[in-house]
Amino acid sequence: MASAQISGTRSDAKGASRRAFLGGLPSVVAGVVLFRGGVSPGDSRIMPPDDGRRAIRLTATGSDRATAYGMSSKCVLLDGQHLLCSWLDVARQNQWALVDTNRGEVVRRGSVGPPRSDNHCGVALCVAPDAAAHCMVGAHGGSFMHYRMPADGDRANWHLIQEAIGQAATYPSLVCDGDGTLHLTYRRSTPRPYDVMYCRRRREDTAWSEPRPLVSAAVPVHTWTTHALEVGSTGRIHLVLSNTQTLSDGAWYYGASHLYSDDIGESWQQLGDVRPLVLPAGAGTLKRIEGTAFDAHRTQSREAKRRLPAAGPSQYYYYKILLSNPVIDDAGRPWIVVHNLLRGEADLYHADESTWTGVPLGEAVRTAIPNHRISHMGQLSRHHDGTIEVVLTVVPDGVASHRYGSTGTKLVRLLADAAGTPRTCQLVCEPDSEGIPDWQPNIQRPAVNAAISRPALLWTRGVNSHALTETHTNVNEVTTEVWLQLPPSGNHYPGGR
Repeated sequence: MASAQISGTRSDAKGASRRAFLGGLPSVVAGVVLFRGGVSPGDSRIMPPDDGRRAIRLTATGSDRATAYGMSSKCVLLDGQHLLCSWLDVARQNQWALVDTNRGEVVRRGSVGPPRSDNHCGVALCVAPDAAAHCMVGAHGGSFMHYRMPADGDRANWHLIQEAIGQAATYPSLVCDGDGTLHLTYRRSTPRPYDVMYCRRRREDTAWSEPRPLVSAAVPVHTWTTHALEVGSTGRIHLVLSNTQTLSDGAWYYGASHLYSDDIGESWQQLGDVRPLVLPAGAGTLKRIEGTAFDAHRTQSREAKRRLPAAGPSQYYYYKILLSNPVIDDAGRPWIVVHNLLRGEADLYHADESTWTGVPLGEAVRTAIPNHRISHMGQLSRHHDGTIEVVLTVVPDGVASHRYGSTGTKLVRLLADAAGTPRTCQLVCEPDSEGIPDWQPNIQRPAVNAAISRPALLWTRGVNSHALTETHTNVNEVTTEVWLQLPPSGNHYPGGR
């Protein structure tokens, strides 16, 4: 085990971050209450448009993927008051800030790990039962690095725990269960078809387990698996992933699947199944969240795919980026947003026993924000009162939903009740007057080791370098702003940890 303290830090001078605390950034400029009939006392906690959220600009030197990607949590609550946030800067260095959620101030900031190869190498964060923070520094087709920030002291340094985790690895998704076991999934891009890989590190282990494939993609080409992990209070581990399939006529079908483990990752199965899966499971054999039929609305013909570029912000591969992170409610039910980028729609799904139920979100969004459609990779969280919070990226009508980081991209916040019914929908922040995108949302998630009252939200304001060149430019000099929005009264859980 390595023990070097790698990252330097600095404390923000008192009041310095207040200068970046822009009360002039409205939390909402448009919105609508979708339903108030038959309300319970809990409805008083669904905030009206002017709800006192606070916005902090954390940096103006983020990369064009500063807060991407949504399967990796980038803001976690450490001690009931301090929020740890991370982003990738323009020099491809992962940065972090510790924010006092009561005062709305950055109290410390620094970097973690060495500079990375390109803009796909952001970190994944989680919190352990001992309140230590764990950080998996990302890679793009390489290996990850694991760091730990102990709870004692002033949270000043990250300690390197292990180097070279995984091979051909991208997009870490990291969670910690109530016993202190860390669980990691990622996409392995060599050989093809791609695999969703899994490994773990128990509290007593001296190293990460050897990664093993859980699911092999059904398409033998470059693909996004948008895999993401979450763990519930019972210790059940949930995994969601995109499940793109090729149909007999050459069309592509864009779906999603869910697996779970009740034995700390030893075996995996699907809801309703009696026996565990034989691993690695072929994605084409898995049950899908959206149902058994190959819905024509989720199917893209071979001819339509051929008309799209194979590179740049409009490439056909982006149709595969169709999942949010999962969230687990108090009853142990998994929740997930499944997108349909062919139609600019999304559905909020939850599972009871073996049945998935979806609630369409498009009408709620269009009612609140007319002339817009839903784009990729929403984010999902849950309030302590059971309210489901969905943050979605939307684009103006006339812009392809799958186009990544388009001019005019905005963020909306949708609140749903415990049945998934949308109650309110509103813009997260005032759009830029020149249409600079607000995108790459990364929401704070409730976790077994870090309960929250209401979530904070991290996002990127700035252009996609691909949109400037219409090609791949993963190493570039484009700078963006990174914003953090805090709920009105902090986000600690009233009952404590």
